[in-house]
Amino acid sequence: LNAEGFESTDALLDGINVAQTAVEERSVVEAGAKQQAQAAETAFRTAEAVEAKFVASAQAQAKLTILMGRKAEFAAIADRMKQAARARLIVDVEEQLVTAREDVKDAETKLAEATQAQSEAQQKVKDAIEAVAREEARAPEIETARKRKDDLERFARVLEAASASAEAVQAALEAQRIAQAAFGKSKDRLDQLRSTRAERATALKSARSAESARGELMKAQTYLLTQKKAAEDYGKAEAAARSAKAAFEKESAASAKALEHETEARAAYAAAEQALAAAQALHLATKLEKDAPCPVCGSTDHPKPATGDIENAGRDQAFREARDRFETAARAAREASEKLAGLKATLEAREETLSSLEQPTDTLAAILENVRQIEADLGALGPAVNLEEVEAAIEALDEQIETQETETERLRSEADKCRNAATEARAARDGKLEAVPEALRTQSAVTSAMDETSRILTALVEAKDKAEAVLKAAREAVLSADAARKGAEESVATCKLRLEKAEATFRTRLSEQGLTEEVYQSLKPAIATIDSDSEAVRRYETELNEAQGAANAAASAIGDLTRPDLPVVKEAHETALAALTKATEDRIAASNRVGQLEKLRQSLEDTMRKLDKAEAESGPLRKIAALTNGDNPLSLKLETYAIGAMFDRVLEAANLRLGPMTSSRYQLERDTEGGRGSRGLGIQAFDVHTGKSRGTDTLSGGETFIAALALALGLADVVESASGKVRLDTIFIDEGFGSLDTENGSGTLDQVLNVLNSLVKNSRAVGLISHVPLVQEAIPNGFYVRKGLTGSAIEERSIS
Repeated sequence: LNAEGFESTDALLDGINVAQTAVEERSVVEAGAKQQAQAAETAFRTAEAVEAKFVASAQAQAKLTILMGRKAEFAAIADRMKQAARARLIVDVEEQLVTAREDVKDAETKLAEATQAQSEAQQKVKDAIEAVAREEARAPEIETARKRKDDLERFARVLEAASASAEAVQAALEAQRIAQAAFGKSKDRLDQLRSTRAERATALKSARSAESARGELMKAQTYLLTQKKAAEDYGKAEAAARSAKAAFEKESAASAKALEHETEARAAYAAAEQALAAAQALHLATKLEKDAPCPVCGSTDHPKPATGDIENAGRDQAFREARDRFETAARAAREASEKLAGLKATLEAREETLSSLEQPTDTLAAILENVRQIEADLGALGPAVNLEEVEAAIEALDEQIETQETETERLRSEADKCRNAATEARAARDGKLEAVPEALRTQSAVTSAMDETSRILTALVEAKDKAEAVLKAAREAVLSADAARKGAEESVATCKLRLEKAEATFRTRLSEQGLTEEVYQSLKPAIATIDSDSEAVRRYETELNEAQGAANAAASAIGDLTRPDLPVVKEAHETALAALTKATEDRIAASNRVGQLEKLRQSLEDTMRKLDKAEAESGPLRKIAALTNGDNPLSLKLETYAIGAMFDRVLEAANLRLGPMTSSRYQLERDTEGGRGSRGLGIQAFDVHTGKSRGTDTLSGGETFIAALALALGLADVVESASGKVRLDTIFIDEGFGSLDTENGSGTLDQVLNVLNSLVKNSRAVGLISHVPLVQEAIPNGFYVRKGLTGSAIEERSIS
């Protein structure tokens, strides 16, 4: 009752009534705060919606302003594009004009070359005519030599026929057959080469046409693949933006729900904490003892300890669970907020990526269909052909044909000779030697005469043939030169006429398009950018129309609305939520207070019944407890008495160590007079020199160190003797030796060290930490700790 602030059970009942009234009042306050919070929530959401409309309108108007600022720029582009479009209609005419001018220039050059060639050819004809006239004057000599040669050849054949006419005929016929077969085979080979050459030429023409088409298709294929890549990138970016937006909206709802759970858990945690505080006060009150210090304030006087049922301490579990739920909810809300921020950043990044990409004009399916069509067209063209290899093959065929023509002509001549020989052999077989002069009837004579005649005839014929060949070639060259000059003159006339037509067409086309040649030349660079300029103007007009529509729509959405002061509305919303939270916490605390007081009332009733029964049953036991707790004439507790008995054994063992160290001057004994609840546990030193006991606070520093050392050694001896399982084999003593006198180089210090050495002899290790030189000298082994710039180091020390 005292812990709860009540003097009696009647006051407790009054307190319960007051608490119930407070619950009702706070419930009313909570309901009002909830209505106000709902109204503030509605006002805040409405203000947010209106603010969003104003922001959207401002953004749309800003975008429209930017686009309107570029209107003059795109108007200039559109005007330039129109003029360039007109100029593009003249490009083909200009190309024809340039080609015509180049043709005229080439034709005039060829005419000059043809005129020069004609003059040179005419001079060569004059020279050749004179040479032929000189050779024709020697015609009788040639005829005589030829007749002489024919006669000699006939004589030789007659001689040969006379000796072996039959064999000669057969040999001549065989030779004729072989020569004719060789000639036929060579002619067939020549025909085959010419046919192959014609086929290769046709294939080369087809290959050139196919390669030209292949080049155009590959250009289109490269452009479509670029469009395909752009369409795929845009589709992926668009899908990623949609996914990020869905994730952000989903996480927004989850974050709001997590914040709501955090608010509820916070209120429950505060109520559980308040209930626990009250229960802990009751728990601590049950642990207070008379004359024992309070664990909270330390006072030994407890005028008004709290009372109640110890079972109320179970609220600690409720508090822990409420705290865990609150921490979990807070952590979840924090994680949801962090995740929402990350998703928002992801959404903004993906939307920015999407906006940076240009939306493709065609769908991906249409682009893929075009790519497949081009690939099919390329496949229909067949594999690529190496035009240089085909041309080289045709050139090789031309060389083979030329060689084969020469060989075929040689074999034709050989076949004719063989045929003539066969005829002559047959004639010789029928004739005899009657027609052969006497001087030439030997083979050697005929051969000699024939060689001389052949030499003369060959020289005459070759000279005449050469002169005639030169004349023929010169005349053919004149004819070719005349034809070339005439063709060149006609070509010049034709090219000039075509040039005049091209210039007239060019001027007409300029006039039709309303352009001068200077303006046309200035517009030629813009022709190449017509398509891109058209697309840019189209996009600009689309964006301008969309921006105008968006600005109008945003303005219509605003209408007569007044822009709210969103920070003020938000602050009011947060204030209302805070007031609702405070009202809910107050109502929960009041409810808990009622429950707590009700439990206290029930606990008091149960406790009083238990106390009455316990007092009746525990009378004799309480009397014994009083005696053991110090409620006796000596005011001595049983625990203190037992500790005192053990303490006597410790002091007895300590005096065994203290005597040798103080020359038997001091003895430690218990102070049985001082103290209250712990009477008899104090220590005083009996001085043999004075015969009186004195407090330990009157001892010198060295005497205090010796007494403490003896007490520690005595305690170790008693602990070992009381329990055979416990051995204190090692003792460390930190400093204190500097307070001992060193009379005659040793004094008390020597006595202490002797006692410690006796411990070492009994298989007990003693470690000393000291800076006193005599201590270091008395210890045979040890180590130094040296301080350095980089830290401390251990140095082993030994005395040999």
